[in-house]
Amino acid sequence: MSTAAAIVHCPECGAPAKTGDKQCWMCYRLLEWSGGAVQVSAASPFAERPMQPPRTYYKANPWAIVGIVLAALAMVPAACIAFFVTCLVTISANPRAGDEVLPVSAGAGFIVLVGFCVLIGMLGTRVSRKVQL
Repeated sequence: MSTAAAIVHCPECGAPAKTGDKQCWMCYRLLEWSGGAVQVSAASPFAERPMQPPRTYYKANPWAIVGIVLAALAMVPAACIAFFVTCLVTISANPRAGDEVLPVSAGAGFIVLVGFCVLIGMLGTRVSRKVQL
């Protein structure tokens, strides 16, 4: 039967260390080995610290959120107004226009809806801002 190898800990911070490690992975202290025991040496100014990646988080833009909500609330009434105004203008300009009134008015309402969707899409890209530390 083989016995399990004893776990060696860093004398500075207590983190487990592998046999032969030159440096503690947690406190970055240089390790000196004497036999099977480990001793901590003085800290070196050239100790290898891993480079920290830049932290990224997203910050909400409250004015963009307000703009999206207002645009969404105004979208349907604006399309209805465009539809009815186009109907009234077309009928008043040409009282005998019968079949082309509804498609033209529906097209005007659709264009207003597309315009609001583009506005919401542009504001949606500004809802969260990427901030790096």
